[in-house]
Amino acid sequence: LPMAETIKGTTLEHQRAMVVHIVESVTARDGAVEADDILPRMEARPFFGVWQSRPRTDSNRRRAP
Repeated sequence: LPMAETIKGTTLEHQRAMVVHIVESVTARDGAVEADDILPRMEARPFFGVWQSRPRTDSNRRRAP
């Protein structure tokens, strides 16, 4: 089944569990989320080819001493 149908056909608890395993981060802008605002986890990226080339910066950069 397509992912959207699979997610819609489950309980809210299962939906949350699936999203936790697939999504690394989500950026909301003015209370809205668009497809480009969702970053899948590294291991899920091959299934979401549109995000494979998206540049990503590390939000937890550490400076060298």
